[in-house]
Amino acid sequence: MKENIKRILALAIILSVPIISEKLCTDTNQPSLGIMVMVIVIGTLFIFNYTVRNRPLFKPYFTSNLNILTAKYRNKTEYNISRELMLEKTIEVLKDSNLTIKHINKETYEILATSSINLRSWGEIVYIDFREKNEKTILNFCSTTFFGMISWGKNEKHYNQLINNIEESLVI
Repeated sequence: MKENIKRILALAIILSVPIISEKLCTDTNQPSLGIMVMVIVIGTLFIFNYTVRNRPLFKPYFTSNLNILTAKYRNKTEYNISRELMLEKTIEVLKDSNLTIKHINKETYEILATSSINLRSWGEIVYIDFREKNEKTILNFCSTTFFGMISWGKNEKHYNQLINNIEESLVI
């Protein structure tokens, strides 16, 4: 219930930008002023997201359910392999993928990778970490758009490619 209230509040704040812009248009008789305010707000968010997307510190911002400006895809996969080996295998697989590794923390078993911006996507941010549970390693995967409420299947595609490539690399 508390989460829904936060989402509604975040949505209300975001939706208030066009309303404020419209109010500026009618009060000043300058329609371009309202459009300019919207462009500045959206542009500022875009530049901020682009600037911090390669920094692990901003993982909570990009993966938060309150951040409705990013589409997210989460999944978990269990393996009967040690966390250390899974981290090394995943790094190996990522080096041969269309993702670029931006940060690896071998102490916390976390990886941050990004996809490039192209005609079909603004790019995605992929967070991977490994946890041990009942003598198994759990790969936690989260892919999020860096700016965009729809991923057009790119987030899921990154997960499927990663898991398939890991599975292939484990077969002898």
